[in-house]
Amino acid sequence: MTRQITGRLPADYRHSTWGWFCGSGKHLFAEGFFKHMARCSRLSSKDCSRQELVAIFRGELARTMAYETGQYGEELYETVQKAKKGVSMPLRYLRRTRHWTDGGIIGSKEFILNMAGHFVKDKEKLLNKQLSCGRTDTGEYLYCFKRLIVQ
Repeated sequence: MTRQITGRLPADYRHSTWGWFCGSGKHLFAEGFFKHMARCSRLSSKDCSRQELVAIFRGELARTMAYETGQYGEELYETVQKAKKGVSMPLRYLRRTRHWTDGGIIGSKEFILNMAGHFVKDKEKLLNKQLSCGRTDTGEYLYCFKRLIVQ
């Protein structure tokens, strides 16, 4: 029976690159990350898909955390294999939902620009701000304005 790793997982820290990736599905330094992971795992990018490289990375994170909690041998192996399979759909959903619900305003681009205009004095900054974007089942785009600070 494997011991549960206690404490927060790296993916739970949304202000880290890995946390951002697990929450939004986008990696800020994707090209460098995948190139580095392929090199570290001694695989060429042709031999391994991006999903496989992410699984390898998840496994190495789990290995480090498990080792630090005293796991070794078969127990450590099982923990790494479980991590490589990925997280459950409910956990993945919660991370992505949190990414959206922590935003200040959610809606169409026009709605966000209109509402944020009440809070942001520098309108040019507002127009140049990159908004998080998702697509609904009907094909419509939904945007999220983050870090809403009254200026």
